[in-house]
Amino acid sequence: KAEGQNIGVRYNTGALTLGVARKIWNDDATTTKVETTEKNYGIAYAVDKNITVGLLHATGELNTAATSKQKLTAVQVGYNLGPVALTVGVAKNTDIGGTAGADSDMIMTRLIGAF
Repeated sequence: KAEGQNIGVRYNTGALTLGVARKIWNDDATTTKVETTEKNYGIAYAVDKNITVGLLHATGELNTAATSKQKLTAVQVGYNLGPVALTVGVAKNTDIGGTAGADSDMIMTRLIGAF
């Protein structure tokens, strides 16, 4: 029973790409409807035709008694292997679920195939 709205814009000029997105979603899994608003900002730079470096900052705000906004900051490096791309990133997650002091560090890897 979840519903949401997602809107974003991306601009590319040469090797530089900038993006902004806003997402609002409602989770009706419980008797209390929880609405979350996310805002995402990203920038990426194509070092050459195979390597891209990116930075992402995102915030999430819940309409509950949460004391803080959740924040995520990530740095990613992507390498193009032809039909497969590899992405590796590190991220810092702060105030998870709006709870002050609930933090985590993450390492992400992703393989993407294109045919």
